Formats: sequence, structure tokens, C-alpha cells
Amino acid sequence: MKLPYWKLLLMLFPSLSLMAQDFPATAFSSSDWSSSGSKWNEVSAISVHPFEDNIEVSKGEGILYTNGKSTLNSKKLFKDYKLSFEILQDSDNAAIFHLGNGLALDLSSDKNKFGCLIKANGTVQRPSQYVAKMAGLWQKINLTYSSALNDGLAILEEVMINDVTLFTNYRLQNPNEEAAVISFESRKGLLAVRNAEYTVIGYRKPVSISNLSYKLQETEGWQKEWAATDTPAKTGSTKSMTLDVPNDYRWFSLTYSGDIDVSEANTYAFTKEYAGVANLKIDGKQVGGTYLELNRQPTTDIVELSAGKHTFEYFFRRVWQKPAFGLYVSGSDFRAYPLHPHKNLPLPDYPSVIHENPKGSKARIIRSFMNFGKEKRTTVISVGTSEGKNYSFDLDKGTMLYVWQGNFADVTDMWYNRGQPQLLKPLGQVVKLSGRPSFFQGSDDNYVFEEYFLDKNGLPTYLHSLNGSSISQKLEPISNGFEVSLGVENNEVSYLLGAGNLIEKVGDLLYRVDDHYILLSQKTSLEIKMEGDVMTLSGKAKAIESYQLIW
Repeated sequence: MKLPYWKLLLMLFPSLSLMAQDFPATAFSSSDWSSSGSKWNEVSAISVHPFEDNIEVSKGEGILYTNGKSTLNSKKLFKDYKLSFEILQDSDNAAIFHLGNGLALDLSSDKNKFGCLIKANGTVQRPSQYVAKMAGLWQKINLTYSSALNDGLAILEEVMINDVTLFTNYRLQNPNEEAAVISFESRKGLLAVRNAEYTVIGYRKPVSISNLSYKLQETEGWQKEWAATDTPAKTGSTKSMTLDVPNDYRWFSLTYSGDIDVSEANTYAFTKEYAGVANLKIDGKQVGGTYLELNRQPTTDIVELSAGKHTFEYFFRRVWQKPAFGLYVSGSDFRAYPLHPHKNLPLPDYPSVIHENPKGSKARIIRSFMNFGKEKRTTVISVGTSEGKNYSFDLDKGTMLYVWQGNFADVTDMWYNRGQPQLLKPLGQVVKLSGRPSFFQGSDDNYVFEEYFLDKNGLPTYLHSLNGSSISQKLEPISNGFEVSLGVENNEVSYLLGAGNLIEKVGDLLYRVDDHYILLSQKTSLEIKMEGDVMTLSGKAKAIESYQLIW
């Protein structure tokens, strides 16, 4: 069986499918679905208790849910598409998402089934790791499906769940090539769906370029603001928007002019990817931002074009990096394709990937830098456990940054070559925490890290002082997260249990903080309050003693 060239490229170089951004996704509305079986209700909010049969909803729109045996079918037929959606289940849900053509994704609340692929013959392909969250927490699924073409293989290009890639370029033998319905099938329990959106990624090419001419100009360096030198510009015509215009310049600019031929009036997305500076004009009007210096970071802008010819100008200037530039086009019913030769954007030189996981029963501890939002934290310790529960902790501020389940750490940026960034990256399904100091007393606290020591399993206990009083924290893995134990001398010291966009009291001892739970070990008084645009949950540290951080 002969594979089409583009399919072969996808199989050999998965990143080729990710080098350009597709047309912005189209959101599903409730009218885009039909249902069978138990009724699907539309609400604006839903709260599900992870341990009890307790459901609360708010009237409104945006979330579809069912409680029982039911199927939600798309009215639109799909063949080649990207899709993203979020789901929420109770603890007894059994659900399947049907991709079409006999392929399904298990979405059951059973963590050993969630994320498994079910093929038409009933066989199951398990994911690279399990990343399911607890009942009552929203989970995000992204997938890209490319149907069979010219007797080739269909390819499930990617399945990403909770921001972890579980399958890439999974090939399917002898699938049906027809467009099909996609559907959510709830076999029992509660299933809710929100934020479903799609992008069609067919293979039409309604846009092309022609009548190309170029202008190559040597430029000065950055000290002279990249101005043109006295060297006469080279000009000529060419059949493609290639980077291979002969020159021996260190710094240069290259401008292409020509026609964009559009076969049908529509809205199109143009994606620039380059290493240096680039700018695009269509019919004399600049498309997107100004002349930005970027290094292979795609930027996409939307343009409405009538059928026929349009003039365009693409300007590129080399700055520091190896020269590279490209221009992609995509639409609402076709995937991004290049208007430049592929060799203009060579595949990046990927380093050998270095991953770390615990060996044996003892925890694995790594000191590193770590990105936290827009900050680079430089006093971070990361702990990986054999139970697959991992966390990163800022020693200076005495606070957790991330917790995650699954594989432990990508240390490539620490240990490859010179390891200049010194960054550790989580490998599993991540929950981002507040990053604020955990213990506090007033507005001008003196918070000092003292030391940490290890128990027989290699788990640290962190010792700090707050305004001269000793405080301590220790995290131990449990089935759904971590048990956090606190030590404090001063009755007036408070503890920040969580901060987020939404904090809800779910039960006497249970609180939901965005995408995780806080479960107290004993009943105590806590305060939920707004601090700017963030909600916080806190109480007296000595009264809390310990709690579970679970997700």
C-alpha cells in the first residue's frame, strides 16, 4: 500500500503538523447536537461531590449534562478535524466519546479506563500514562483526527488529555473513509460537556501565489539598527518564495512581491513563522502586528479576501538566528499548508530528551530553576515519588508551585549540553498552585528558610522560621494526591490552603479550588475571601494540623 507523501511526512516528523496554526476553532452550540435516551439539560454551572451523590446546578447556558444512559450526537458530519472539549463526571460514570469510523475514546471515571482508545474490533490501546482527575473536576481533551486518503492509513495525529500528550500519530488500518457523526455516549452516571469547539482540517488549497519577484538587500548590524548598506540590491523573478537566493551576506533583508490567487471569497488565516523579523502586507495593508523579532514562534492573523488576484509583499530580515521564514494559509474547512518551500523552515535541532523518574521506592529529589507564570523561580526543589505523585516546592517562599501525577521530570534544559536555562519541567498532569508563602502572620513577615531533612523514604520535611517562630511542612503521597502535615509553634500563624478563580465549600471538610480539592483532617474554621481578582482559602495553621491536597 502506497502512502501519500504528506502522510509519510507526518509519520516521520510529527512536528510538521504543528508548525502552523489552523484557522480559529468554531464553537458548538446546544443546537448543534441531537440526543437520545435520558434528557440532556443545559445549565450555566454544575457542582458534583466527588464522594457523595450530591449534584447542584445553576440555570443558564453553556454546559450540557445528562444523568443516566444517553447519547449526544453531532448534527454535523466530521472527517478530518481538530476537536477540543471539557467533561465532568460523577464517581460512577461510564462514558465513551466516538470519533467516528469505529474509533472511540474511553472517558469513564474509572482511572484505569480513562484515556484508553477503543478500536472497531473492540481491542483497547492504553495511553502512555494515566492522567484522569477526580470526579467533580473538569477535564480537557484535545484531539486531531486525519481520515484515510487514497487507500492510505487514517491517523489519530494527537490525543492530549489535561495538557498531557497520550497518543501521537496512531495509525488505523482499513477505516471507513466517509464523514461521520461524533458523539458522547453516557452508559451510566453523570456526564457534563462544555467548551466544545472544532476546526475542519481538509486538504483543499484555494489560495496560491504567483508572479513572484524579489529584492535582496545587505544590511548593517544591530548597532546601526539594521539599516541598508551601500551594496546595490539584487532583484529578480522566481517561481517560489525561497530563502535560497544566492548571497554571502551576514545580515540581509529579503522582500518578496507578487500575487495571491484566491479561488473563492472567504475568511482566511495567514500564519507567519520566522527566525528574525518579518512582515506581511496584502493589497498594501499590513496583516497583523508590526515588525516583530521572533524565533520560530508562529503568529496568525485573519483576513477577508474576495475571489481573484490580490497583491502581497512579504518582508524578512535576518537578525541573529539561522535564517528561516515561511507563510502558511488555512481556512474554516482546510488545514494550514505552506506557501513557501519546506526547506525554508528546517526542523529544529532537537536535543536528546532527558527524563527522570524515581528508581525503587525512594523519592527522587532534584534542585533546579522553574518557570512559574511569568516568573523564573530559582530556589526550587522537585520531588518525584514511586506512587506517581510529584510536586515542586519553592524553598525561599515555603510554598508548593505545582503538583502532578504521572511521570516525573523533563530535565533536558538542565543537563543537555551546557544546560543554560537550568529549567525542570513536569511530565505529568499538572495542577498549578498559588506560589504564595504558605504561612503568614501579618503584612510584613520575616520568612526565612532554615533547612530540610529526609525520612527513610526520601521525603523532605521543610523547616522555616516566620518572625522568629519555627514552622514546618511535609508532603506524603496518597492515592489521589498528597497528605500535607503542618508544624507550628505560634497560635497566631495562619496558613494559605489555596488561591484561585473560584473556591467553593463542597462539604463540611471539603473545598474545591479551581481544579483540585482541599480535604481537611478535622473540622476547623476557614476564611474564603477576595484579594483583588483572586479568591483565597486560609485558616489558623495550628488548628488545621494536616489536610489532603487531591485532584
